[in-house]
Amino acid sequence: MEKAGSISEGFCWKPHGIGGIFYLPQGELNKLLREKATATGLVTVRFEETLVRIEQNGSGVNATTSRGDAETIFQAPYLVGADGGQSAIRKLLGIPLKGQSWPEKLISTDFLFENPNVDTKFPTQFIVHPIY
Repeated sequence: MEKAGSISEGFCWKPHGIGGIFYLPQGELNKLLREKATATGLVTVRFEETLVRIEQNGSGVNATTSRGDAETIFQAPYLVGADGGQSAIRKLLGIPLKGQSWPEKLISTDFLFENPNVDTKFPTQFIVHPIY
């Protein structure tokens, strides 16, 4: 992962003194998540489809997508809504967005990690808007 992003150890809180913050561009995170999810054999990733309907039933959920004039129904025990501030899942469920969102597609992928084999002394910086 070190080749995909940048790492800093100097200004993050670490309860045990090991670790750092890893900054990963959204495109790299998307690729990593897609690769790991599909490698399980339990996940299929589909593009250029629109989620149009969600229905809960006795055994889980049906999610209907459309692509052109064709609709496809997916059945699963549960549905995870991890599709961001403009979430189609949240909107279809009638759940209001609490907090701030931007029209741009952004994601924060900062996380604490432990890896004694990675040199975390890279000089990195980040800027946070004073209101958000």
